[in-house]
Amino acid sequence: MQDQKAVEEQKFCSYIFNLILNKGGVKMHMSIADITKEMQALDPKDSVNHFRKRFGNMDQCLREIQNPFYTIDNHIVITFKPHDQIIQLHSQGHINEEDFKLYEKVYQENEKKKLEDHK
Repeated sequence: MQDQKAVEEQKFCSYIFNLILNKGGVKMHMSIADITKEMQALDPKDSVNHFRKRFGNMDQCLREIQNPFYTIDNHIVITFKPHDQIIQLHSQGHINEEDFKLYEKVYQENEKKKLEDHK
């Protein structure tokens, strides 16, 4: 059962990770409310939804994750940890290769946008 929980947690984290990369903008962050709305569009039997529903609310769910890739600001916004910490989490096996490749791509694009905005 512990292995199943770990698999479901990993799928949940991957979903959140990709959601923020795709919809979190240059700052790579999203409100918990927006994440919850996105998840409510999933099939109720989806493993991501199943994992979330084990907890009283999304905030509790996010706080239960071991070695998260994010910080939670004021119980409202989820923000990616600094780049060096994401690299470390990946090297420790907490972020899968496919997600990490997407992260690196989005991170580089966002860094380029930030530089262009400061010109």
